[in-house]
Amino acid sequence: AYLRFYDSVGARGYVGYVGTDIMQVTGNNVELQASTANIFTIGASEQMRLTSTGLGIGTSSPAYRVHTLGNSSGVQALFSYTSGNTTIAIGNSATSYNTQIGYNVSSEYGYIQSTAAVGVYDDIAINPLGGNVGIGTSSPLGKLDVRGTVYLNGTGATGSAAQLMVAFSASGGSNFGQII
Repeated sequence: AYLRFYDSVGARGYVGYVGTDIMQVTGNNVELQASTANIFTIGASEQMRLTSTGLGIGTSSPAYRVHTLGNSSGVQALFSYTSGNTTIAIGNSATSYNTQIGYNVSSEYGYIQSTAAVGVYDDIAINPLGGNVGIGTSSPLGKLDVRGTVYLNGTGATGSAAQLMVAFSASGGSNFGQII
């Protein structure tokens, strides 16, 4: 049994019971219960599926808690905010022990920031398990491969000029060089 909703154009929706699948509307809540999956469609096109494994967007078999699958290259998800800075936090909570990826709208730059607590920042490791890092190249030849102009600016210890120190190890010893 089910309840069908109509408007001036025709049938627009259902609420009811079909076998073991239930949709119940009470007050401000909508409860969906299905024996295998809750499937959301627009017309005849499936848009989203909720299973015991997770939520699938663009896939009918989500393998993770949230699993998206696009059918073209380019932007697949957009997190936006009409004013201010947009940030995605991955970690323990929105304010502590997380890594944030965001965009500063007023200064026009993107950023990656590791946070231990509000106002307390942590280090970031890039490829800690191996691999090279390239800036200006997609085929880095060493641990850090920078193609293009590099600008380094900083201050040294109190009363001294900024320095660039290069450390390397040869035959088990440590050698240091200084570029002035």
